[in-house]
Amino acid sequence: MTEKGPVFVVGLDEFNQQMLATLPQAAGFDLRPALTLAEMGDHPDVDLTDS
Repeated sequence: MTEKGPVFVVGLDEFNQQMLATLPQAAGFDLRPALTLAEMGDHPDVDLTDS
Protein backbone atom coordinates (compact mmCIF):
# COMPACT_ATOMS: atom_id res chain seq x y z
CA MET A 1 0.00 0.00 0.00
CA THR A 2 1.30 3.45 -0.94
CA GLU A 3 1.64 5.99 1.85
CA LYS A 4 -0.10 9.33 1.36
CA GLY A 5 2.20 12.31 0.95
CA PRO A 6 1.52 15.34 3.12
CA VAL A 7 0.31 18.48 1.35
CA PHE A 8 0.18 21.65 3.44
CA VAL A 9 -2.60 24.03 2.40
CA VAL A 10 -2.86 27.69 3.37
CA GLY A 11 -6.46 28.41 4.40
CA LEU A 12 -7.54 24.78 4.63
CA ASP A 13 -11.06 24.64 6.01
CA GLU A 14 -13.93 22.18 5.54
CA PHE A 15 -15.07 23.81 2.28
CA ASN A 16 -11.58 23.86 0.73
CA GLN A 17 -10.89 20.32 1.90
CA GLN A 18 -14.07 19.09 0.23
CA MET A 19 -13.16 20.90 -2.99
CA LEU A 20 -9.61 19.52 -3.01
CA ALA A 21 -10.93 16.01 -2.33
CA THR A 22 -12.59 16.07 -5.77
CA LEU A 23 -9.21 16.21 -7.54
CA PRO A 24 -8.24 12.98 -9.32
CA GLN A 25 -4.96 12.78 -7.37
CA ALA A 26 -6.57 13.52 -3.98
CA ALA A 27 -6.41 9.90 -2.85
CA GLY A 28 -2.62 10.22 -2.66
CA PHE A 29 -2.67 13.37 -0.53
CA ASP A 30 -2.79 13.84 3.22
CA LEU A 31 -4.13 17.42 3.39
CA ARG A 32 -2.90 19.38 6.38
CA PRO A 33 -3.44 23.02 7.35
CA ALA A 34 -0.40 25.28 7.00
CA LEU A 35 -2.29 28.35 8.22
CA THR A 36 -5.95 28.64 9.07
CA LEU A 37 -8.11 31.47 7.77
CA ALA A 38 -8.23 32.84 11.33
CA GLU A 39 -4.42 32.86 11.56
CA MET A 40 -4.17 34.70 8.25
CA GLY A 41 -6.85 37.19 9.31
CA ASP A 42 -4.76 38.17 12.32
CA HIS A 43 -1.91 39.38 10.10
CA PRO A 44 -1.98 43.09 9.12
CA ASP A 45 -0.61 42.41 5.60
CA VAL A 46 -3.39 39.95 4.68
CA ASP A 47 -6.74 41.30 3.45
CA LEU A 48 -9.46 38.64 3.59
CA THR A 49 -12.33 40.97 2.70
CA ASP A 50 -14.33 40.39 -0.46
CA SER A 51 -13.33 42.55 -3.42
